[in-house]
Amino acid sequence: MNLNNVLIISPNPNRKGGIASVVKTYKEQFNLKVFASTKFQSTAFSFLFLFERLISFLLFLLRDKSVKIVHIHSSSEGSFYRKYFFYKISKLFKRKVIFHIHSGRFHNFYNDSNKFIKSLIEEVIDNSDALIVLSKHWESYFKKTFKNKNVYIVHNIVEKPVTTKKTYMKAGEINILYLGKIFKEKGIYELLDCIVENYKLFSPKIRLVVAGKGDEEYTKKYRDIDTKKIISFPGWIGKEEKIKALKNTDILILPSYNEGLPVSILEAMSYKLPIIATPVGGIPEVLLNKVNGLIIQPKSVEAIKEAITYYIDNPEDIAKHGDASFNMIQGYFPSEVKKSLVSIYTSVLNHHA
Repeated sequence: MNLNNVLIISPNPNRKGGIASVVKTYKEQFNLKVFASTKFQSTAFSFLFLFERLISFLLFLLRDKSVKIVHIHSSSEGSFYRKYFFYKISKLFKRKVIFHIHSGRFHNFYNDSNKFIKSLIEEVIDNSDALIVLSKHWESYFKKTFKNKNVYIVHNIVEKPVTTKKTYMKAGEINILYLGKIFKEKGIYELLDCIVENYKLFSPKIRLVVAGKGDEEYTKKYRDIDTKKIISFPGWIGKEEKIKALKNTDILILPSYNEGLPVSILEAMSYKLPIIATPVGGIPEVLLNKVNGLIIQPKSVEAIKEAITYYIDNPEDIAKHGDASFNMIQGYFPSEVKKSLVSIYTSVLNHHA
């Protein structure tokens, strides 16, 4: 299988976000061709310049006859609407289409859509040559909900860590990392409320780093009160800063309401971190309670408190759960993901060839 026959459609790999992060690793590890569906972080600008991107894509396909498969990476809502047009152009040019869904709330997007939008979703899902999803949970959902049965699981790719040596609880405190966008559905509000409400219990035993951007107005009140000793807000962190944070962290926490299979969890596991997270989307496939972390219920301040307190009371489990995380993540490293992709690409090319 010649990977030069594949063109990836995704947001600019150098922008912020989970899909961009995955595709950037694809590009670096497999030397795949990537066409940016949008060059901007702003959703408004992305739609404003959509026509230019579509014309450029059309011209790209006219010039490059080697492209036989268009592999489209999409989320829901605005991301899906933009990718719909790339899907249509790809089909117009008789290219095979693989639609790769990263959204953790695609079920909500589909269920809440009107009849017309549902028909567009069904058109793309049912007529793509293959669907790629992130976990067994999503494989089951798409096979039950739509007609297309060519549904494949490809794990989100994770680069091998620079080092697997790990020192836990530096300076005697437990360092906890939240890594992701700051908005309600990530469970960050409950997390911050938990730390503030239990400040006396947690200080100086833990330190929480909230790395991400989003709802600045909401987090402002936490920046203004006297929690600086145990909460810090470095904002969005780049690759080198993220590696440093993962090396210096003891636990990753992500109390989301909905998820696909978060890259942040997989990256944390590769750096031997225990995970505190909710049993949503594909997370239960990589998180086993009291094996490589703790499963908590969404929207529960009390559950977050109990999980953090567990590790305060049982610090020896941090290293034990971290080792288990690393052992479980092996199938997400580039060599295994490449095998999966090549198998799917080959199958799609050979089908009705």
